[in-house]
Amino acid sequence: MTDYFVRKSGSDGAAGTSAGAAWLTIGKALGATGIASGDTVYIGAGTYRETVQVAMTSAVAETFVIGDVDGVKTGDSGEIIWTAYTTNDTTIPASSSTLDLAGTDFLTFRYLTLISGSGATCVGATSTTSTNIKFQDCNLLGHPGIAIGLIFFVAAFGVALNLTIERCYLRGDRNSLMKVQLNTGAGADYDANVVIRNCVLDVLANSAAGIEVSSSGAGAQEGGGVYIYNCIVRGPSSSSNVIRTNGTQVGGATWAFPVRIYNSIIVGGIASAESGAIVENYNHIMAQTTHTNVTLGANTKTNSTYSYLVNANQERAKTVRAFGEPMAGSPYLGFGNDGTYTSSEDLRGNPRPAGGATATKGIGAYERGNTFAKETGTVRTGSNAISITGPGYQDFQLPVAASSTTVTVYVRWDATYAGTKPKMQVLNGTEAGVADATATATGSSGAWEQLSLNFTPTSAGIVTIRLLSSDTNGGGKMFADDFSVA
Repeated sequence: MTDYFVRKSGSDGAAGTSAGAAWLTIGKALGATGIASGDTVYIGAGTYRETVQVAMTSAVAETFVIGDVDGVKTGDSGEIIWTAYTTNDTTIPASSSTLDLAGTDFLTFRYLTLISGSGATCVGATSTTSTNIKFQDCNLLGHPGIAIGLIFFVAAFGVALNLTIERCYLRGDRNSLMKVQLNTGAGADYDANVVIRNCVLDVLANSAAGIEVSSSGAGAQEGGGVYIYNCIVRGPSSSSNVIRTNGTQVGGATWAFPVRIYNSIIVGGIASAESGAIVENYNHIMAQTTHTNVTLGANTKTNSTYSYLVNANQERAKTVRAFGEPMAGSPYLGFGNDGTYTSSEDLRGNPRPAGGATATKGIGAYERGNTFAKETGTVRTGSNAISITGPGYQDFQLPVAASSTTVTVYVRWDATYAGTKPKMQVLNGTEAGVADATATATGSSGAWEQLSLNFTPTSAGIVTIRLLSSDTNGGGKMFADDFSVA
């Protein structure tokens, strides 16, 4: 298992095994003489104008293609853009897929922005089946003339794709943003195991879908098992069907592996060609026709039942929050959610639940974070502290130098608080050479306790200091005061 490197200052004639001997192109890294099964390639910041058909020998163990956004591995920090606009951003782009997986398996892509060409996908796996593929923390953006979609996977009959799309943002204005074609055959229904979680899908065309599951072939047995949860899927019109299936069981047989949609916010309808192909619950669906051939789950809300209280950058004058993040007091916080098809983190990797004064997780791609408030009733010194009711966190961005640093804070919690005691954490310190660390309170409720973390950055940078309440009661209160850095 070897680490390789790609940089805009590199050369495809180099060894690729160090930042100083980096390759120049992603195509080299994924080519016949690039990485091998189990390797990792780090891609430095910049714009890579290339379309790539993977030619490496198919991996048999997880193999990583990682955008080095903080520059720790390559020395080049910033966004990594991989685009089919191979000349510039104003000349007609290539008509081939930005990334053609060509039947390769076990590839994991992280921290990349992929932009599609004019007649193909961002990511294609259509000619031969690719399995065990992951896209995590990526952006996939469509060219206005895209004809197929951003992601298009085809499963051979009986083959589990084991495809995961998580913490990703997809935007496009033609056809489906993500299409999964599950081929039919003879034998038994099969579970393709496609998981789409903590994602935002923005559909810009009335005729397009965010996620489309289709079938092809004359066989009587179907594929299924597409799991969509904790997502935001937004269409341009309430008449759009933004999640849909078009496969039918021969003879109307029972769907063994239906598409399952849980804990999501859906602007536009969901539709199935046949009853039973989609199972859903714990969603908020807003559309002229909210569902077709779908039986709504008992906990799903539709149209005006709940207000669509999500951030639309109206808070930008005071604080920066993600577009689509629940507003203060939103019914999406503590909505109540399915216990099987959910996750312990949101799109940004922050903990669920948070920010709703409830121990129940919210729906959609985001929890509301950074919700500690000014506290004047319970303080350690002075007249002010900060506090939170229920689970949640508060982050502070701390500039650090390359010298020993000690961060301390006093915490307290009331008798209603239950579960893991309050914590202070240092996070996101890779840029400064600081590893994640946690200090957890050990005392009893009703008394102040000091938490302390010491670390020595290897270079100047910024780390995140997080105060974390893990209250499982939903009404327990945590306090913090006398924060100091030395």
